[in-house]
Amino acid sequence: MARLPRINWVTAKVSGNMKKQTKQQKFNDAFDAYRCLQKGQPIKRSTNKDGSLPTTPIIACPDLPESEVLKLCLAWLRGRRIFCNRVNNGKGDLHGDGHVYTYGIIGAGDILGLLPDGRHFEVECKKGRGGLLSKDQRNRAKRITENNGIYIIAHGIPELNLLLGPYL
Repeated sequence: MARLPRINWVTAKVSGNMKKQTKQQKFNDAFDAYRCLQKGQPIKRSTNKDGSLPTTPIIACPDLPESEVLKLCLAWLRGRRIFCNRVNNGKGDLHGDGHVYTYGIIGAGDILGLLPDGRHFEVECKKGRGGLLSKDQRNRAKRITENNGIYIIAHGIPELNLLLGPYL
């Protein structure tokens, strides 16, 4: 058996909204990395306690904030006469009474729509250089794709065109 390269295991940085990993997550990451190395696959790791995963574009995209990516994606879809709507979801003190309320569809993409053939699709927009995909968003993506829908994570128009273009 070939000897595996030595790896320096570094914990996730704690900055901004990044949370430190638990001991169990560190162990799971180390084990997953070891298995990936055995199979010759790239190493994939979870970096946050809340289960969110970092995303990166699969094709070169301009580095724009998420709000700009969302506007451009909506314009691109509407320019191709694809039925789609913007979805707002989140949580906050909506009535000023000190209670936190959740609104919208938990984990839903930023854009929901129907393709010309009637298939449901959702587009989750992330900033150009990448962002975080929450556990709820991952679960929603899994449910959508299991039911023959399309769930796309787009960091810009080039990526949206690449991933959604074949269905048009």
